[in-house]
Amino acid sequence: MTLPSIPVAGVAACIIFLSISSLSAQRSELAKGGWDEIPEEELTATAPKIDPNAHSEFTYRSVKVDDREDYYSSHSFHNRVKLYDEAAVKDWDKVDIEYFEGFRVTKIKARVIYPDLTVAELSSRDIVRRKIFKNDSFSGYAKSFSFPGLKPGCIIEYSWKTGIDAWFKGVTLDLLSDYPTWRYDVVIKPYKGLAASVRSYNGGAKWEKVTGGFQTFAENLPAKSDVPYVGPYRDFEPFVLVEYSSEIEALEQEKYWNYRAGRLDDVNDELIKPKSGQVKKLASELFAGVGLNEEKVKIAYDYCTTEILNISEPNTVYTEEEIEELSKNKNPSQTLKNGYGTAFDINSLFASLLASGGFQVSLAEVEDRSVCTYHKGKLGGFNLSDWAVAVLVNNEYQYFDPGSSFLPLGVLNAQNTGAKAILIKGKFYEDVMTPEVGPEFSTVSRIADVRIDEYGDLEGSIAIKFDGYEGVAMKRAFSGQTDDEREEFVLEKHWQSRMPRTEIDDFSVKYADSRENGLIVRFNVKIPGYADLAGERMILNPSVFQQGASTVFPDETREVPIGFPFRPLVMDKVTIKVPSEFHYEASSGTTAEFDGALITRKSLVTISDAAELVYQRLYTLKGTLINTEFYGRVKAEFDALNEADHRPLTFVMNSELLTSSAE
Repeated sequence: MTLPSIPVAGVAACIIFLSISSLSAQRSELAKGGWDEIPEEELTATAPKIDPNAHSEFTYRSVKVDDREDYYSSHSFHNRVKLYDEAAVKDWDKVDIEYFEGFRVTKIKARVIYPDLTVAELSSRDIVRRKIFKNDSFSGYAKSFSFPGLKPGCIIEYSWKTGIDAWFKGVTLDLLSDYPTWRYDVVIKPYKGLAASVRSYNGGAKWEKVTGGFQTFAENLPAKSDVPYVGPYRDFEPFVLVEYSSEIEALEQEKYWNYRAGRLDDVNDELIKPKSGQVKKLASELFAGVGLNEEKVKIAYDYCTTEILNISEPNTVYTEEEIEELSKNKNPSQTLKNGYGTAFDINSLFASLLASGGFQVSLAEVEDRSVCTYHKGKLGGFNLSDWAVAVLVNNEYQYFDPGSSFLPLGVLNAQNTGAKAILIKGKFYEDVMTPEVGPEFSTVSRIADVRIDEYGDLEGSIAIKFDGYEGVAMKRAFSGQTDDEREEFVLEKHWQSRMPRTEIDDFSVKYADSRENGLIVRFNVKIPGYADLAGERMILNPSVFQQGASTVFPDETREVPIGFPFRPLVMDKVTIKVPSEFHYEASSGTTAEFDGALITRKSLVTISDAAELVYQRLYTLKGTLINTEFYGRVKAEFDALNEADHRPLTFVMNSELLTSSAE
């Protein structure tokens, strides 16, 4: 059979047609499996659209908030990222879906689309849960996963659902992320029991009403500021929110805060006032024979933190998927019956027990100083995003938060101390301030007893005690970890980040599960080449705990305020035994005292005839929030601190040994 001839031009046209058809088929395949169709612009992009220096950008982000269920809110997220170069490949080697205590992340699916439009799908076994650290401190959790064979031109796409137990309805969404965003879509399905109002701040976006709710979008969003220790970011970054009211006018006029106080009073009435026989009975049993008010508060605190499983914290009893299916507690009686509860449930039970015991109690809304500064002119719950239990003890209000992990009795989380709050008194509110907590509460005592051999290698024992907020942060970091994981964490975060060759062993931890006692870690350490040898001289830095640390603020300028989580008090004592053939020669001012506008630092070195030196160092901060205009001064003080922490001592070989060696 003879086939008809086809002109060369026709052949070329057929090839092009077939190629286009094949490409179209591939692109159609990308939209299967519940994924959205990807616009041509995203597939073909080869360079950043928003920031010319960006290595990757979110080409699309979306969130759909379903706020319709009582005491619960779900957020469904969808992200796409375009990788432009090898730096982006390195940045996205691990994908993190970050979240905090009280949140649950489920229904993760993800894929990578390679430049040739082939696809690799994520397997559920590829997802691991890990902890996230910022500024070398524990900050939350992440569900993490990786893809093989990433390269420039790839698109990473992933989606997930976050479940949040919410007694007081309202949604606040930040628009910025760590990378620039082409477009961010937001859809809200509001709570049906109340009127809803949507607003935008710091640029935000315009809302429109759609069937079943509201929607908005934002385009060409820059990345968040990539600098350490950022102050309350909702004071200057764009965000949007949804607020609820029985009367829409209450969300827009001067009566807003009194209306909010009325709602809080209703919550107090429902959750605190002793109506339940079961809670009353327990209170009667717990407080029987106890005369002191302070002792009653402690008994109730201990019961709520030890007898009720906190499902807002990671635990080994339920998975996050199982927690999503658990019955929601609608009052303290159900929390008591079920034996588990969210952080809010536990705070409510604590308040109800004390109310049953005759105390005057109220739930209070408290400012999170790291997120937003409270002001009456800012209508919205984002002003006061956290909760505390206010208890009148001996005619003075004290504030408690048993629902937060590892907090000692009588203090709030660091971001809620020295903070503004509203206290409910009937249908009205009173502006109050929570007590400040001084640096002595968060003391870190670090002791090193080490020796250095003739080769400059350091070896010895380390003991560190973390009290207060330093201890809370470490306990939260250690929670759920094995002993080996804790050892690896301390080694990597506290030592190898400064001195990569460090080794530790004989590691032990004490009081990792205690609210009242400071956490203690002990271990042996080896650091090859710690001291430098230069001919007959040995040069070493006695500040073992700071050696290799970089300056805190490397940038010359800064556009956002500085915010520290709390004021620490760090006290070091380092005893170093130098080889007997060396004696002290000189220092570059290791003994020093500095009292600046923000930093107080003292150091002292004493050296015995036996070539044993003792180095002592004290460091603390005078404040936690600094405006941008003072950045130059703050940077100068931290640069001076870093320089002082790296001043060396010089030891020289004994002259008799030098003479003997020369002969």
